[in-house]
Amino acid sequence: MGTTFLKYALSCTFILYFFGFNAGALDVFSVFRKECGKKPSIAIIGAGIGGTSCAYFLTELFGKDVYIDIFEAEEVGGRLKSQYIGGIEVELGGAVIHPRNKYMKSFVKKFGLEVELVHPGRAGIYNGKEFIFLESGWSFIDYFRMIYRYGLVNSFHFFKDIEYMLDKFERVYNTLEKGYGFRSAEKMLEYMHRSFPGMRNVTIEEAFRKQFGDLMYEEIILPIMRVNYGQGGNLHQFVGSVSLAGAMPGLWSVKGGNRRVAEELLKASSALIMRSPVYQINYNVFDQKYTLSFPQLMEGNFPQSEDYDVVVVAAPITEDSEFPIEFGPSILTDYYKPRPYHTTHVTIIEGKLNYTVFNCSVDPPPTEIFTPNSNLMFNSLTRLTKDDDKFELWKIFSSERLNPYDLELYFGEDFEVRLEKVWEAYPEYEVPTLIEDSFFIQHNLYYLNAVEWAASAMEMSVLSAKNIAVIIHKFWQRSNDYGWFCYFCKGPENFWRKY
Repeated sequence: MGTTFLKYALSCTFILYFFGFNAGALDVFSVFRKECGKKPSIAIIGAGIGGTSCAYFLTELFGKDVYIDIFEAEEVGGRLKSQYIGGIEVELGGAVIHPRNKYMKSFVKKFGLEVELVHPGRAGIYNGKEFIFLESGWSFIDYFRMIYRYGLVNSFHFFKDIEYMLDKFERVYNTLEKGYGFRSAEKMLEYMHRSFPGMRNVTIEEAFRKQFGDLMYEEIILPIMRVNYGQGGNLHQFVGSVSLAGAMPGLWSVKGGNRRVAEELLKASSALIMRSPVYQINYNVFDQKYTLSFPQLMEGNFPQSEDYDVVVVAAPITEDSEFPIEFGPSILTDYYKPRPYHTTHVTIIEGKLNYTVFNCSVDPPPTEIFTPNSNLMFNSLTRLTKDDDKFELWKIFSSERLNPYDLELYFGEDFEVRLEKVWEAYPEYEVPTLIEDSFFIQHNLYYLNAVEWAASAMEMSVLSAKNIAVIIHKFWQRSNDYGWFCYFCKGPENFWRKY
């Protein structure tokens, strides 16, 4: 009897140490007291690509033995949003998918969605005075011009280093499929490669100037960062490397809009969509449940609340969120205070671009214009229509709202603003990284978007969703099997990935 009691006491002590500050004793012991065979009730807040893929993975793991509600105040897809303008499906958020994004590729294949290669136009790099690099439209010619301008070694490493990073990145897929989880984005990166966490404490200016030379950094790398993340040399090296991967050939998108992936994931899951924001989360320490409060779902109803065993926050916790969530006093949020996200303005213009402003007389002119110059009114200008179309439609990314004077300068008097969209698009990255971005807020309360502080991308959100689904499933499986009691103490049974 004494030996058995000691064994259980040591197990509990280890678990308390393992969870650290993120879980109190009541949270940990609740694992042992769940009813055998009880279906977990899970709330997911946010129906973007992260939230919908989390619902899908949970359904895969639990089958019918789970209740899932997914709350969404706006449209399914979140920052995957597109709209038909002038007969063209225009991506306003996440626009391209990398050919080595395994989960996104598998979703498209499973749901029978059609894809189309993203054919880049003729790109030009504009420094505010002139075009310093213009593509010819012939890839082999442009590659040799790149070698001539930036050097053979720098050009070779530019592509080689990105491939090396993608190779290491792919290690995480098999690990997640085997049922191992990661406590934080930091640990996930460390498993990909031991050097990746350290990349978050080095700016791209410091790393890439040294790695590729001043000229390539200023003329190629900075423009890529500005179009992908709206930020410059202050980005950390890991997110900068992800950004460079997003500029490689072979990118594709989903016909009808990338948001269709999120819509199909929701349909394929067992989740019930709740068309409402969540404005408060409270934790009851006595029954170990989370109470979500949300506005009335139908006219005439009072504000409502619902209890859940598990909650996944799959929306950014930002400083100026349109739908802020208040965490109750029993929730430990010291490390999850709202953090700043970068504002990106997307403007769709119908009009003829005035190339004389760019001192450009080449024929044909560039159809994609990027810049390293943060003083210009745009981060990128991309023509959406073809050369032989009767009208020109342009997508502009900028850090601020475009004023009429700027638009008249670039498009003359005959233009029309077809659409404006403002996004809290991605984190305002900082160096050094001050905290480990844990997927746990506390026991049974998870933060999916913690991964965005490593890098904000569709596939990163899906990886985080899979990781959290694996952790929830493992915890719940073992809490309903009293034979597991000391499994956390056994190396082979420990579902945290060891490295």
